Amino acid sequence: MTEHRSPPPAAEACLCRADRSSHKGGSLIAEDVRDLASHEQRLETPAVYRPAGCPRCQAKLHLHDLRVRLLLGQAERCTEVVRFRCADRARCGATWQVLPAFLARCLWRSWAVVASALERREDPRVASRTRRRWRRRLESDARALVAALSLASGALARAVIAATARDARRIELVGHYRTVSGCAAGAALAELAGGVHRVVPGIRLM
Repeated sequence: MTEHRSPPPAAEACLCRADRSSHKGGSLIAEDVRDLASHEQRLETPAVYRPAGCPRCQAKLHLHDLRVRLLLGQAERCTEVVRFRCADRARCGATWQVLPAFLARCLWRSWAVVASALERREDPRVASRTRRRWRRRLESDARALVAALSLASGALARAVIAATARDARRIELVGHYRTVSGCAAGAALAELAGGVHRVVPGIRLM
């Protein structure tokens, strides 16, 4: 017997909004930086985070500044992220912040804290209303994420897409990613979020 279920709700617009080419900069994700200790070590020499060129015009990037980034729900209450500015200020001048992969973009927490809060019925580090909002987002339609992931290269992305139904919810996509990759929950969220943002900048997991 074929199982019938109602379609997932549409994802919020903020989760599916790709950055436009005219946007004066944005966020890049250092997908190989997966914990705070590694990030803090790199901050000793911030220039190591410098991309090869401006993602918008390919001009050289100069170190601009370090911006404080909150780490809500952790003993370490904050860290810093590096920002670079395009050297071609007359024609571009875009500013780019480089986030380490363990930080959840737009959520002001690490992915480990997000994963822990989602797996528990209660978590004093995260308000109940916030957890409910995150869960609603993960119950929404995953098509934008699947479309972005289809642009990524590699066997992992292909295997995850193959395991994901057309009417899948975001939480199901995360589950398939965990199964195929063998990652823990926090790492799976970080890797999936970083991967889709790399191929379609601006797309958010949650």
